[in-house]
Amino acid sequence: MRSAFSLLATIFFFQNTLTSQSAPFQLIYGNEDSQEVAIGSIQVADGSIYMVGNIQSDTTTGQDVLLVKVSPMGEVIWSKTYDNGQSEFAQDFILKNGQFIIAGESNSIGVFDKNAFILKVDTDGNLLAFSLFGEPSLGEQFQSIAATETGYIACGYISSTTGIGNDVYVRYFGAGLVDSWEKVLGVPVNDIGMSVAQLPNGNYVLCGDRLVDSVTYNAFVMILDHRGEVLHETVIASPHNGGSKNLIVSSSGDILVVGEMATPTSMAFDIFLAKISPQGELLWVNYVPSTDASDAGFGLCEVNPGSLVITGYSYNEAAANTDIVAISVDSLGLEVDRKYFGGPGLDIAYDVKPSLSGGLLIAGKTSFTSHQDAILIHDFLALATGTNASAPQIEKLDISPNPAPAGAALHLPNAWLGGEWQLVDVVGKKMAQGVVNQPLVVGELPAGTYFLWVKKAGKAGVGKLVVSRF
Repeated sequence: MRSAFSLLATIFFFQNTLTSQSAPFQLIYGNEDSQEVAIGSIQVADGSIYMVGNIQSDTTTGQDVLLVKVSPMGEVIWSKTYDNGQSEFAQDFILKNGQFIIAGESNSIGVFDKNAFILKVDTDGNLLAFSLFGEPSLGEQFQSIAATETGYIACGYISSTTGIGNDVYVRYFGAGLVDSWEKVLGVPVNDIGMSVAQLPNGNYVLCGDRLVDSVTYNAFVMILDHRGEVLHETVIASPHNGGSKNLIVSSSGDILVVGEMATPTSMAFDIFLAKISPQGELLWVNYVPSTDASDAGFGLCEVNPGSLVITGYSYNEAAANTDIVAISVDSLGLEVDRKYFGGPGLDIAYDVKPSLSGGLLIAGKTSFTSHQDAILIHDFLALATGTNASAPQIEKLDISPNPAPAGAALHLPNAWLGGEWQLVDVVGKKMAQGVVNQPLVVGELPAGTYFLWVKKAGKAGVGKLVVSRF
């Protein structure tokens, strides 16, 4: 086990009533002879923080799984590594019943033989189990894992046997591996599963990426029943390249997907956030605009109902560098605050979670000239207003006529008169805006599906508008 690390901790006290656990810090873990990355973290009831990631192996030419226990002030308590004799990459983890369940991929050294793995470790770092899943002739990977009422479920990809590339791979683990099952899903093009969660009704939801043409990917969402059968599929359609990175189920039961997507005006990625109903209906897609350089969202959490935080990477104009970014947005995906973190190299965050003190824990990597280190950040952002209460209910707009011919005058209920409206297409591009009057004239539109948003006196409404060809 390697324990060499460098520690940078900066502590600021904002007022005398703050505890030490409230102080911001940045922990950089690694050394100049190795490569480390943090894929996530979690804080437990006693204030201790566990950071999960990967570290260059002492025993192979690959990677090992890394688990680091950190004090509330950002000081390393202990670190342990886990090696199955191959090159292991942790991709995601959960803490359930006092056990860390870590999912990822295990690669044979020197030959193509990739298997998905599940690693179980207790909170003292003791190894409990290390299990591989897959076939010798296929490549498998777990990209995400989530707790369920009765066990846990993982998703990723498996080499396709009927088409090109990969298919979505889903495996459910019941308690004691009882009633476990696996599913291979997708179409005859390259598609992979990126993130999975359980819905309040017991169904499952996963997001992933699907090849559209030789260079373009679109994100998609699948709703699965308790045995993994597909109930509904929604493609977050875009003519521009993009993909999903993560999803969460919000306190209202809706599905929120974060990722990256090129825009009509730039081939560089922007962060996107999509909202989908529990039945799989795409409600809206919004960009979180930054610069014309590439930006991507990897992690997403709900701090309070209607108050969200996205992390990933973004070009920091002040530093002229691509840095870790943390962005707070409201329940409509509109930006409230952002902060940048990192050094002179490429810095990326993969996960964000709330801390016990009301701050944020951000895990990722920071790059130097010859190596990269894991980074764990504790800091604060201004959050959406009203985060201590439920977010305002978003009402469904009654739009008439609907479907409507191109250029038709629209009508809304009189209660929305005087409100501000905005019409966007399915990828969040603004098509028109104004103040609600009767009738509402949005102008000539190509045939397709649009979303009309209205805000008035603290209320919000959204309605799907279909523009027909007649």
